Amino acid sequence: MGYGLGLCRMASGGDVAVPQRSIEIMTASFSEFGATLRSWRDRLTPEEVGLPPSAPRRAPGLRRQEVAQLAGVSLDYLVQLEQGRAIVPSPQVLTALARALRLTETERDHLFRLAGQPVPDESRIHDTLPGSVRRLVEQLSASPAAVYDVRRNPIAWNAMWVAVMGDPLDRPERERNMAWRYFTGLPVRVVRSACRLWEARRVGVYDQERKIIDHPELGLLHLDCDILTTHRNDLRVVVYTAAPGTESARQLDMLRAASSLQPNTAS
Repeated sequence: MGYGLGLCRMASGGDVAVPQRSIEIMTASFSEFGATLRSWRDRLTPEEVGLPPSAPRRAPGLRRQEVAQLAGVSLDYLVQLEQGRAIVPSPQVLTALARALRLTETERDHLFRLAGQPVPDESRIHDTLPGSVRRLVEQLSASPAAVYDVRRNPIAWNAMWVAVMGDPLDRPERERNMAWRYFTGLPVRVVRSACRLWEARRVGVYDQERKIIDHPELGLLHLDCDILTTHRNDLRVVVYTAAPGTESARQLDMLRAASSLQPNTAS
């Protein structure tokens, strides 16, 4: 039996002719993609993704606008994805959705397959955030802590990080990147010169440093910065602590006591 040709609208805006049978398969796949997204959205609560608690909801799970905010996509585009109307979302969008929805590595791979995209090559970059690492950061409530991927993008942080370093979500996505901020001269609270660091040509494993944080309310905080690696991936956990009995330790205690701190997480 033969099949006719049909037009398929691509993400770039152009139309391509594909066999009608292929269109039927793609439609079924993206219908399943949308249903899966909705299912994963329905199983989460605002508190689980670092959003403030809300009034009782008529339906379980996160609202679409909350997922869109966490993933850094438009609400209209997320609606199109859930309704199976958006064709072939990019790997960047899929990765952001996987993080926003707290997917496991197996679930993330399934999401890529449903979208018709190659599963990320785990032999090169391992940047899926394990639940255990997320809990570690959230439970380090006495210290500013954050998780960065191999590209130096923040992907999770706790409330003390927001109190001391500022909320990454208040910045455009590119300006959240640690290396981009340092080496392009964007305002940072860490008192150091990226240009001098580059000119020094020092090479080595960067896992510990003494830093001075210029806090807008407390002034200068003298903190130890430790960078921890995680098992079987390329994530880095950055933790700031103050030596016991110091003025900086007292100031951190004041910050923690004065703030109503809730865990926070990126897309």
